[in-house]
Amino acid sequence: MDVRGNSTAFSTDEHGKSFDAKDRAVAGSPTAIKEKRGGPSALGRAHAISLVFAVGSLKLSLGLLGEMVGFTLGLGAGIAVGSLILARKRHLKVVMPQIKKLKDIDLTEDKRRELFLLIPQWVKNPDIERVGWLNRAAAKLWPYADKAIYNLFKNQIWPGVSKMLPGGLRIDFTEMTLGDLPLVIEGVEVKETVEDEIIFQMKVTLATNANVVADVRFFCLSTTVQVSEVQAEALVRITLKPLVYRLPCFESIHIELVDKPTIDFAATALGGIDFMSISSVQMTTARIVEGILSSILVWPKRLIVSLSEDQLQWWNKLSVGVLEVRILHTSDLKTSIFRTPQLYVRLFIREREELDAKTRVQPSANPTWNEKFQFTVKDGKESVLCMEVLDYHRISADTLMGTAEVSVGQLVPGAVTVMAPNLLRAANSAAAGKLHIEIVYQPLAVDDRNSEQLSVPQPFELVTAMEAAKNGDVMAVLPARSTGGGGLLSVTVHEARKLGDEHNGMCNPYCEIKLGDDCRRTRVMKKRTRVKWEEEFEFLLDGAPVGKKLLIEVYSKSTDYFANDKFLGRLAVDLSDVVRNGKLADIYQLHDVHNGSIRLEMMWQGTARLQKS
Repeated sequence: MDVRGNSTAFSTDEHGKSFDAKDRAVAGSPTAIKEKRGGPSALGRAHAISLVFAVGSLKLSLGLLGEMVGFTLGLGAGIAVGSLILARKRHLKVVMPQIKKLKDIDLTEDKRRELFLLIPQWVKNPDIERVGWLNRAAAKLWPYADKAIYNLFKNQIWPGVSKMLPGGLRIDFTEMTLGDLPLVIEGVEVKETVEDEIIFQMKVTLATNANVVADVRFFCLSTTVQVSEVQAEALVRITLKPLVYRLPCFESIHIELVDKPTIDFAATALGGIDFMSISSVQMTTARIVEGILSSILVWPKRLIVSLSEDQLQWWNKLSVGVLEVRILHTSDLKTSIFRTPQLYVRLFIREREELDAKTRVQPSANPTWNEKFQFTVKDGKESVLCMEVLDYHRISADTLMGTAEVSVGQLVPGAVTVMAPNLLRAANSAAAGKLHIEIVYQPLAVDDRNSEQLSVPQPFELVTAMEAAKNGDVMAVLPARSTGGGGLLSVTVHEARKLGDEHNGMCNPYCEIKLGDDCRRTRVMKKRTRVKWEEEFEFLLDGAPVGKKLLIEVYSKSTDYFANDKFLGRLAVDLSDVVRNGKLADIYQLHDVHNGSIRLEMMWQGTARLQKS
């Protein structure tokens, strides 16, 4: 029934109930129809919502993972492609210069300046002398200077530079050679002075195939970096002073740079990628290296090399004895209460710090090692054994807990000395603990073959612990003992010739020296058929090596990471002749190859036998 005359229309259903148009619209909606037919419950709707949320989360996670993988792969590919492109741009093609007469050149102002820079210093300045003879001598001395410069860098320069590195950064050099091409001196100027000194100033350029390999560790990250193709230019000033009335008529050499040097080199890491081909990295690295050199060598900073009589004769001396040290344990060591220290001991002879040794790391405040070490001694009076107790840290630099020193001259030759020297963290500081050791110095026997004579002390009586305690840290001196015929075998590898003829005439030779299970190795020399190593190796033996053979093997280092090194020859030397003659030097032909020879020098020094009266 419809009621007309009102703006709102009313209707009745089959049961007689009235409702308006709005009610009809709601009743005919999909929601109402679903409810009428029995739609989903609230639990079903919750499950549906959870499923939709899970699917969305999975899509989001996969999307983020895909973006991260894509970004990583894209970044790696971009760096690789960019390095290749920049490397090609960095190494420009060499174009043969056009030689013209001076009168045929249009000398504008810019060309006149360029031409003036190409003129040698000795042409432009009459005070600068041409030193072609000095460059020829430098080429002859370069293989020997290579090793001397390495020892100077490692013992005097690098210890000071390493202290300037940022925290967490540690660099250990495993190989260093300056290559075949020597430095070139463009000219030398002698400065006039009223002091007792001689000043030389020279411009030095270096462009060589150097090879420097270092292990770089920054916190928990580590990699191996190789530096090669070094180019450098610097104005060097060398001062000889003071002048004295004995040869060589001066006591020290002062080396300094007048201005900042110019340095460029190639550095590879991470599987052979030359990251120095990236311009920003190259400029930053060059600026850091130049800054480090400027802080230690640019005037007024200088490097002083003392030429006192002891230091001049140090490396030319023969070993005069063997020092045996047994590290027992520490006591009363002051450590932190918040962590268990990881302690180890580093030992070295003060004048030969590069020949160091280390104990294993022990997690304890007062650990026990009971480890034995042997060192050769070149001066029985002045040599000093240094022992550093350090706390190992995996990320940051190791902490020095204390240092102890023992003078070899204070030891009784042939006697086992039990002592506990104090550990000092700084000079004149309080003791941070004690390091308990056993130490014995065994002089090497000397006969008519050696120029220097070694005096073996007379037999002595037993010193009790109470009497020894009056002398400081010494706890007891045990009786002298016989060495049982042990001694020192010195092997010097001088040079090798005619190597690599069957390998296209060039090779990267190195030499392995094996005596039983002990194997030593020379440095690798790049792209040569005649090499000069001039390296000495010392083997400490418990008995004379009568009937034993020294095995020498020569290999060529492969430039392919997956290829084996090429074999260049081997040699076996009977050491009975060395023991019988005391010293043997000869040129030996390499076996199992067509060509090749090597020059060796071997010397045997037995320890002096001491008998208790």
